[in-house]
Amino acid sequence: MEALLSVPASAFGVTTYSLGWGTLTVAAAACRASWLLVAVQCTATIAALTLHYAVLTRTASRYWLTAAGPQILLINLAITYLSSAGSLAAGAYYVTSWLTTQAIAHAIKLSTGRERPCRRFGPRMARDPLLTQRRFDLAGQLGVGDQATLSFPSGDAAGGAVFGVVIATVTGWTPAAVLMPVAAGFGRVYFHCHHVLDVCVGGVLGAIVGGFVDW
Repeated sequence: MEALLSVPASAFGVTTYSLGWGTLTVAAAACRASWLLVAVQCTATIAALTLHYAVLTRTASRYWLTAAGPQILLINLAITYLSSAGSLAAGAYYVTSWLTTQAIAHAIKLSTGRERPCRRFGPRMARDPLLTQRRFDLAGQLGVGDQATLSFPSGDAAGGAVFGVVIATVTGWTPAAVLMPVAAGFGRVYFHCHHVLDVCVGGVLGAIVGGFVDW
């Protein structure tokens, strides 16, 4: 269960994930008949989840998640363009909304400097056997350095809200606008990466930006 929960809990705030399979998923949803997009999206998802597992189990550096982001974005947009104009519009809508949301969220993070739960309650968490036995250590990578004081708001919850709003817009499946940010926000709180207020504000921010950007 933790392996499944770790996906939405860390997939919407990382460039490689969000601008990787996230863009392809939106494009494939907007162009339901494109087998090319579906095939590439499945391949990208498998690759992303494999890297995701390697990073969370500390067999690979988180650097590889962020370094490949721009290249993956360009490849995805190229494939989307070759597929259809509708897919390109949907992909551009998602990318614009996500980048805008993350820029706003990061500016707020820098101005508030709120400590993450894994930093504030680190010593207490270290004595909890249920926490030390977890294989998926999201909090351990965020409780040190500059990341430790970038808790408010949650970029992953904001990214999940953007993804959900865009999917709901291009497909008409409105539950996605609620399910995605809830899954992302719950995961961030469960893994002690954010406080409840962080994910609530992040979700609202992503929903507002996603709904405001006109595609």
